Amino acid sequence: MKNVIEWIKTNPIVTACAVVALLSIVIIAYAYVVAAPKYVQEKSEELKEQVQRQNALMRVPVPIPNEDPNAPPDIYSVVINPTVITEVSSIYSKIQTQYNGILANAQEKNSRNHAQVLLGGTSIWPNANPTQFFDLYVRAATDYKDHFKALFDTQNANNWNMPRMAASNPPTQEELELILAQSAFDFINSVGAQAATDLTNSQASQLYAEQRVQLMSALTNRARSIHLYVDLPAEEDRFAPEPTDDSTPAPTTPSTGFGFSGSGGGSTAQNPGFPAGYPFRIESWAFSDQPPTPDQLWDGQVQLWIMRDIMRTIARVNRVGETVQVAGPDGVKRNEAASVVNSPVKRLLTLQTLPGYVGMHNTGIALGGSGDSEFGVPSLETFAAPTISGQPGVPGASVSSVYPTPPIELAPKEATDRAVEHFGITPTGRVSNSVFDVRHTRLTIDIEAAKLPSFMELLQETNFMTVIKIDITDLDEYDILQEGYVYGHADVVRAVLVVESLWFRNWTEPLMPDIVKEKLLIKQPQSIDPNTGLPAQ
Repeated sequence: MKNVIEWIKTNPIVTACAVVALLSIVIIAYAYVVAAPKYVQEKSEELKEQVQRQNALMRVPVPIPNEDPNAPPDIYSVVINPTVITEVSSIYSKIQTQYNGILANAQEKNSRNHAQVLLGGTSIWPNANPTQFFDLYVRAATDYKDHFKALFDTQNANNWNMPRMAASNPPTQEELELILAQSAFDFINSVGAQAATDLTNSQASQLYAEQRVQLMSALTNRARSIHLYVDLPAEEDRFAPEPTDDSTPAPTTPSTGFGFSGSGGGSTAQNPGFPAGYPFRIESWAFSDQPPTPDQLWDGQVQLWIMRDIMRTIARVNRVGETVQVAGPDGVKRNEAASVVNSPVKRLLTLQTLPGYVGMHNTGIALGGSGDSEFGVPSLETFAAPTISGQPGVPGASVSSVYPTPPIELAPKEATDRAVEHFGITPTGRVSNSVFDVRHTRLTIDIEAAKLPSFMELLQETNFMTVIKIDITDLDEYDILQEGYVYGHADVVRAVLVVESLWFRNWTEPLMPDIVKEKLLIKQPQSIDPNTGLPAQ
């Protein structure tokens, strides 16, 4: 050992090199045995994660909307990289731009010709207090009723953009009896007889033939002078005869056996003072001595919008104001003014809109019962009508709210969410939502069978109106003629249509009174002032 130490002392450089070599061997051994495997493992795991991320990006399913809006989206497996991100973002940006454009066009079409006709504008909209604006609310109810009268008043000067159609009942039994009586009187005088009993069999047959011609002429002339048969009150029917003095006896008419049943009918509780066959439903608040409530006026406004849309469609398909070509009995085509005789829609029997919004306040009438039972939707809430001090004849009373309060779970979601579809309510599945509201209307018309499909297409073209239910009954034109209706030579059917119309909220919501917004769950309900029927301040 002493010799080794001495050697180290005498050879320090060799010794230092030996130490360094030994340390190097130890370090190298540590690197290979301990550090290298750990490093390799860490790098391997890192590389594995990178590979997994790359593999995931190479197999990302990306949904791309189909060109057919009713078809499900197409799913593509793509590699996510900046180029793909830019391309997909561009696609969705274009879709959003198109959506905004479609929505804007829908709003423009939906709001076109739908000015606030009650009071002609914004005098009391949307939340004026009926107590403070009593006269304006009464005028609004009068405007509401006047719009029904103006519908067929071709001389009306109000700028309400109403379709100017001439409409009437057929000649009444009394009118025809007067015609027949005058014909008999003239014929009896012409043959020198004193009474009908003095006529010979030949003369009686001649009188019968002449009266048949005059009867058909009277019925046909009425049909050629109007665009539509409608059961109107006498004061609204410009063809109705002037009332006669009851003290003047009517001429005696010999029995002809024509069997004409005439037209007319008593008024109904629904529309007091109107004939039983009046096609429109005028709400009872319009006949009250109290001012209507804001929600009643709003529903009346929407009702008028729908009525005018449908009546404009009828005027369009009937070519009101145009000259049309028709083939005569000899087959030669002639120009005639459009009338019931040569127009597709012959008679309007019913045009009534169901109160409330489909899917929020009712389940519509597409899958409901028959008759008018669907219009008796009970109100779920009532509030006190305004008591106007200092105004005679305006007692306080309990007035039903137009719209019941829907369950809170029916509250519309965000406009960007897909609207819920309910095919158990309507065949289209459309119900009121955050984008549009849905209303149902029953329309009953007599129409040429061959023209019914084109009429339904025109309804859709007019303003997002879709026929979702239809019942068709064939008519016997001879039975119809017995009632005084001249329909021409085409095959005519009676069609009962349920018409679904859409109303986009991007323009209707700003016009809605607050109480309507609450009943549509657009805003939180407020407490109601029992003296006004409006939200408490």
